[in-house]
Amino acid sequence: RNRVVVPKVSEGAEEEFEEEQKYNDVVCAIQLLIHLGTKDFTIACNAGYTTMNSSNGVETSQITDVIFFGLQQILPLMSQGLLQFPTLCQQYFSLVGFMVETYPEKLCALPSFDLFHSLLESLLFGMSHPDPLVSKSSLVGLASLAREHARTR
Repeated sequence: RNRVVVPKVSEGAEEEFEEEQKYNDVVCAIQLLIHLGTKDFTIACNAGYTTMNSSNGVETSQITDVIFFGLQQILPLMSQGLLQFPTLCQQYFSLVGFMVETYPEKLCALPSFDLFHSLLESLLFGMSHPDPLVSKSSLVGLASLAREHARTR
């Protein structure tokens, strides 16, 4: 007789595995969004757009739309537990701070108030974070929002 012994996975280990899987997924998505937002990628897309003289290129506004859409998909996955991972936390707040600093007008014109509110809550949370990179990214993003608000009033 062949018996296969299957070890029973405890609930704690299962939850830890799920959290680790979420961590890997979110880090991968954030890195992808960061790469999409880099200046070199945007320039390469625009250079391809102007040299092809066709509609196959990608405009900067399309890239920012994709990045904000990606952030909208990532936000529900973010948890206090995930923000305890320093690498993920720094990358997340760097991305959010960069997007808010670079495209404050786009953020203020988002069709979804929920996304704006969630990003604002993230910045407020990050502002008091003990990691200086996280708090700096958050404060820079908040300052850009304040400048945009003053500019449009």
